[in-house]
This record gives sequence, structure tokens and C-alpha cells, in this order.
Amino acid sequence: MWLLESEFVQRQIKESTISTTQPKLALFRIEKINIPLPPFAEQQRIVDRIESLFAKLDEAKEKAQAVVDGFESRKAAILHKAFTGELTAKWRLRHFISTDSWEEKKIGSILKPIKEKFDPTTKKQSDIPYIGLEHMGRSKGITETGSVSEVKSLKTVFKRGDILYGKLRPYLNKHDIAQFSGVCSTDILVYRASSNTTASFFNYVMDTNAFIQYANEHTKGINLPRTSETEISNYSVVVPGKDEQTEIVRILDTLLTKEQQSKEAAEAVLGQIEAIKKSILARAFRGELGTNDPAEESAVELLKQVL
Repeated sequence: MWLLESEFVQRQIKESTISTTQPKLALFRIEKINIPLPPFAEQQRIVDRIESLFAKLDEAKEKAQAVVDGFESRKAAILHKAFTGELTAKWRLRHFISTDSWEEKKIGSILKPIKEKFDPTTKKQSDIPYIGLEHMGRSKGITETGSVSEVKSLKTVFKRGDILYGKLRPYLNKHDIAQFSGVCSTDILVYRASSNTTASFFNYVMDTNAFIQYANEHTKGINLPRTSETEISNYSVVVPGKDEQTEIVRILDTLLTKEQQSKEAAEAVLGQIEAIKKSILARAFRGELGTNDPAEESAVELLKQVL
């Protein structure tokens, strides 16, 4: 069974398959496939070795997949703790601050919507960055930029530090803080934080399940559902003072960066497992699968990574 899965046999199968609309492998061609056949005892030793190594790899795969699959729920739990005051409980004690200082406010009373427009028909500038929804990833923020030379219709102007929020299909959760000034699609709302608020705090608010659900429930249109500036501005959030906002952002940056790194490490592990399995099979049927071989070291190392 393991031999049939090996690249050694699979290559011969591909070379022997007749390519038609329904590729076929005739029985007489199967019979001509060459295989390395060690003595029975050696066959059993190879099988035991393969299955031992594959068991370790499958354990690593299961744990790595659990890390990847649990990322969103862990992120949601961390954000929930942040916006209920749990993450900064010790910080408040040290600074003699009570949760009574938190106030419920509407986003519109804290963030100023920016409506300044850029008209490409009157301004011929080609070096201004342009952000469209296609330049923002799902729950990833701005991933790339375009050029204003591509723009043919009226756009919204934003400045460095503004919050950009994609109002089309809000379930895609496209938002970010601009690290530069430029212009953006009118399907992106632009908000600017007041002097007593932290933009990053509200950027994290937009990541919460409660906000995403609210935005989804307040859309118009079936094929192209959009929320609006009015609806987003009416969203209520309980807000601490600016110093605590800053501390919450600091903690979230640290915790969520670690979670992202764990997810990426787990994804890397998943990407390596099949390649290592192929390597194990190749070594096994070349008679190279020893007791302390690189294949086992790789399997053990992957386990360490996900644990």
C-alpha cells in the first residue's frame, strides 16, 4: 500500500497511463511496474517505520489544523476581553481608575466622517496613492496600493492616521488605519479620530463580532449589500479614557501579533507535512529509512512547532 503511494511507483503509473478523454491504465501495464521488493521481515520493518513516522506527522497536522481553525475564535475572545475591560483590569488598579469611567457613545460622536473629494478631471496628479476595495484583504486591512492615475471618477481624500472602512459587503471586514495620505473609493468610508481618542482603538472595535454583525444587519441591496455612514456612525460602543484606550491597543497589538504568528507557523507546518511524507516514502523504498534519520527529525520538529 505504501509503495503504491510512493513517487517511485506513481511516476511509472503516470508514464504508463494512456491519455484520452478518459485516461486508462491497462492491467498488463500495471503488471510491468517495477518495484523494490526486500525480504518479508524487512518489508515489515519498513511498514512499522513508515507508520510510526506518519503517526507523528498526523499528530502534528491535527494540532496545526486546530491552531489555524481556532484563530478566529481566539481572536474574538481576546477582543471581547479588551472591550469589556478584562484586559486592562490590573492597569486600572495601578492607576486608580474604575470601569465607571467607561462611557457608552456612538461612533459618530467620536470619529469625524471625512467627505473631502478628489476630482480626477480637474487634478492631474499621478503620484497620489489610491485605495480601492480590491487593495484591502478580508480581515487583513490594506494589502497593496494603486495609483490615482487609474482613477476616472470622484473619490474620497484621506490622510495618514485616518480609519478606512469598506461599506460594501461588510461581512468581508475590510478596514484599516492609513499609514499614508491618498484617495480612496467612495465604497470606503473615511473616519478621523478626535484629539481625545485613539484611532487604533476604534479600528479594533471594527474587528469585533458585535460590530461586524451590526454592520451586516444594517445594509441595503441584495447582490451588492452596503452599509452606510449613517448606520456606522450610529453604532454604540463603551469607551474608556484615552490612556486606557492606548493601553488596550498596546495589549491587543502584542496578543494578536502572537496569535497571527502562531497561525502562520501552523500553516507552514501544514504545508510541509505532505512533502515530508513523500520524502519518507522515497527514503523507505531506497532502503535509507534508518533509526535516526532526517525524516524522523523533521516529524519531531514539526510536533515541537505546533506544541
